[in-house]
Amino acid sequence: MLHVCNRIKPKKDQASQKTTEDVKQKVNPVRLAVGIESVQNLRNGSIIISCNDKNSKEKIKNQVENELGEEYQVEEVKMKLPKFILINAEEEYMNKTDQDLIKDIADQNELSKEVANEILEHNGIQIICGDFNYDLSKYSYYGNKYIELIQRYGLQQIVTEYTRITERNISIEGKSNIHSYEKVKYRNYKNYDKGIFQEKLFDSHWDNNGDVNQISNNLINNITNIIDNMCPIEQKLIRTNNKDKKWVTGEVIEKMKIRDKKYKIAAITDNENDWREYRRTRNEVTTLVKLERERYFENVLDNNRNDPKKLWKNLKILLPNKNNDILPDKIKFGNYIACEDVEIAEKFNIQFIDSIKDIVNNINKYKNSETIIQEIKTHNSIDKFEEVTMQKLKHFLKTLKYSANLETGINTNILWDCCECVGNWILDVINESLSSGNFPEKWKASTIIPVPKVVNTYSCEEFRPINTVPPYEKLLELAVKDQVDKYCEDNSIIEPNQSGFRSKHSCEAVVISVCDDWLKSMDKGHITIAVNNIKYLGVYLDENLNFKKHVIYVMGKVSKKVGFLSRIAKPLSMHIKILLYNTIIAPHFEFCSVILFNINQNEMQTLQKIQNRAMRCILKCNRYTPIETMLQLLMRLRVDYILINGIWEIANALYVLQHFFQ
Repeated sequence: MLHVCNRIKPKKDQASQKTTEDVKQKVNPVRLAVGIESVQNLRNGSIIISCNDKNSKEKIKNQVENELGEEYQVEEVKMKLPKFILINAEEEYMNKTDQDLIKDIADQNELSKEVANEILEHNGIQIICGDFNYDLSKYSYYGNKYIELIQRYGLQQIVTEYTRITERNISIEGKSNIHSYEKVKYRNYKNYDKGIFQEKLFDSHWDNNGDVNQISNNLINNITNIIDNMCPIEQKLIRTNNKDKKWVTGEVIEKMKIRDKKYKIAAITDNENDWREYRRTRNEVTTLVKLERERYFENVLDNNRNDPKKLWKNLKILLPNKNNDILPDKIKFGNYIACEDVEIAEKFNIQFIDSIKDIVNNINKYKNSETIIQEIKTHNSIDKFEEVTMQKLKHFLKTLKYSANLETGINTNILWDCCECVGNWILDVINESLSSGNFPEKWKASTIIPVPKVVNTYSCEEFRPINTVPPYEKLLELAVKDQVDKYCEDNSIIEPNQSGFRSKHSCEAVVISVCDDWLKSMDKGHITIAVNNIKYLGVYLDENLNFKKHVIYVMGKVSKKVGFLSRIAKPLSMHIKILLYNTIIAPHFEFCSVILFNINQNEMQTLQKIQNRAMRCILKCNRYTPIETMLQLLMRLRVDYILINGIWEIANALYVLQHFFQ
């Protein structure tokens, strides 16, 4: 039954036991013949008397005001009406009788059927129904049944406007979504058979007579037609809630349900014992989730230690994610703010195309551009591109990273299968394009993904374009790049100090060269103008070239990564922890390590202490373990030895080059 309550509050501070005694003596509920369900003591001396009906409540209120009005005041307690959650409600609920529906509500909320029935009839009670997924904007049989259910119990649909309607569900602005799935398209490669694919491809029609557009379309259409039959595009539902939290097992979910029920009870009763029970269950859930998470990663990482792709896919869940790749809801283009998805995409297309034009115009404005162009003309020009051989084609395929195209279904692995049986067809397209100087029109289409360069930005200038092209288009790019690079190197067209995008060149060589030129200039007494503490190719340079600012920068980066490693190290095996160290920590010590050779001893010791922390985390040893022992077990070098090793590698390379050219 529903209870109605009075709060009897003393006008001066006293114990709640004193209030109870005064009510018993002067009000005497027994003599009034009222039905009292319970008496609850509060901390401030007040008590709450729960009655079976309104008449009993009014009798007690009047008697307290008459007998104890000078010492106490009576307040009507605003009852916290329970909100029932009917979970997993599907179409079959629309066909249930009222009594069956009341029974389900009572069972799910741990109430008696009589109490649930009385609550449903009480004004103001809310029922939150989940997972119906009806589009109420148009007529449907079960949608009408849902509306009838609401009207039957005098309920009201508070939100009247739909903020988003999809094929699957409706979500309402400001409310939690009633769904936890979304549709995605994918290629189903389960039925792909290499032998059958190559046989069908070899038997397909091939005509290399025509221009580059015709033969390239013929090639892609032949491959795509076979892929569409063997590996069609399908749709599937994936969970959006906890989709990456595979350690949330059935046991965890059941424990969470118990926790939520205890929270609901505590919120209704506001009893300290109920809150204490809820907190205890909540802590148990937290401990269980941590334990299951550790078990999950311990198993999945060790099982995939020989599969780098799956290994890093799971490690990315552990690595800190700043959500830097999430596109905001609005983007600012100049003074205009775009909010619609299509409009944002069109504006970005214009922005990125115009940026290319700006680069070309800036090159033309360069004062030495005409001189450089004239120097290039004096060299042997490329009259025509050389034909690509099968050996070269396979070399290009080996250098390709795995990529796929959803529309055509052609990925890097399928390109390999094509090359084995109809590699000459691919060569026909590439060589025809090189000889004619025309790029296949349909191969020019690509998907541009804008990625923010800084966190939490919505300015279009702070996004960079990521160009995703089909793998067969990359083969043609590599064929052109290979010959252009060779031409530039053979004719010494590229500046000697240019290190970016060149083989056998590095950022470290550029930084060392710049610092060396500055030091020579300073030794000769020349004035070298440099901005203090500038970041150049990942290295902080200062006016004295002591790299103090860069050392502080490295310390901060490494300390952050070591702290992260220590937090996630418990479920990881030794192999995985060493892999993480080599991937996210060691590069900070090794990048441009030569320039740190002259830093003072205190800074060197600080860097060594950070490395020691990382080694202790990996080996699970205490601070008294000798450094040399840890270095030997992990086969690592001390920080100062890393710097010396960098100098030795450069000296060795110079020695080899010197004797090679003699």
